[in-house]
Amino acid sequence: MKLKDQVAIVTGTGRNIGEDTAKLLAQEGARVAVVDMDKARGDKVAADIVKAGGTAAGFVADVASEADVARSPFETPAARAPQGEDGREGPRHEAQCNHAGRASGRSDTASGGGT
Repeated sequence: MKLKDQVAIVTGTGRNIGEDTAKLLAQEGARVAVVDMDKARGDKVAADIVKAGGTAAGFVADVASEADVARSPFETPAARAPQGEDGREGPRHEAQCNHAGRASGRSDTASGGGT
């Protein structure tokens, strides 16, 4: 478990490469913040990770929105070090993988849906 107890924030996790990345990081021991605009998809990925024995929590956020980014996983218990484990306190994350985005001036992505 290369990433045991490290925190990874993965955006665009509702499908495709974002989902696969979140699951792989969890298999390596990371605690994963599953971030997607589609709550149902993100929650399913988080539930799949937990069912497989990992640790994950779902978050709804649009990475194109400053307000969503400011309130998403950085200030939540999922992104905090376990108390006393490494001597650090407060929000932290060791990995961030961004698989979400939006084409400028468009309401969807080239694949036919927003992530």
